Amino acid sequence: GINNMQKQFSIAFVWHFHQPNYRTQKDGIRLMPWARLHAIKDYLDMLVIIDKFPNIKLNFSIIPALIDTIEDYAKDGHDIHSKMTVTPVEELSDDDKLYILNYFFDANYETLISKNPRFNELYLKRYNNSEININDFSLQDYSDIMLLFNLVWFDPLWFDKYPLLRELEKKGKGYTLEDRQKLIELNRIIIRQILPAFKKYQDEGRIEIITG
Repeated sequence: GINNMQKQFSIAFVWHFHQPNYRTQKDGIRLMPWARLHAIKDYLDMLVIIDKFPNIKLNFSIIPALIDTIEDYAKDGHDIHSKMTVTPVEELSDDDKLYILNYFFDANYETLISKNPRFNELYLKRYNNSEININDFSLQDYSDIMLLFNLVWFDPLWFDKYPLLRELEKKGKGYTLEDRQKLIELNRIIIRQILPAFKKYQDEGRIEIITG
């Protein structure tokens, strides 16, 4: 009878990777880092999920503006955060330092900041005193803030694949310009893998890509 009939539903999982084009007309540097940071945290991780659940097919919405952004970062593109990260701290202006204090703690406190002792220390120093100013932080503090902001955004899977991340995590503090430059270059190494990986999975019929 009708009560014994089994109903089947087809469910489409669609992951939206839409990101605005943050690039300025003036110098081509992107105003916000979110596409870069999600690229090292989420984009390839979605494909790893498929490997764990082979019977699930996912759909990804990747607009042309995001493809352009990924290609730009894969070469030598920068956002304000990444450009500042590879700048010698001795060359930072007062405005740069204020920018770092205002925007380089933009990460989830519970899941990202609090789990790193040095980053948590700097965060508390920044926000526990309403009278804080740029001179309360040393050049080494600024260097550490910039590196750790970028470091905590990396997906945990990359820590198992790239020894540099474990080394920097273990170092804890006292980061150098070279450390920061290596970390931003690792961003590019990972980002270069994104579009080929999505093409491979699409060619294998394991995902579908929507570009509109």
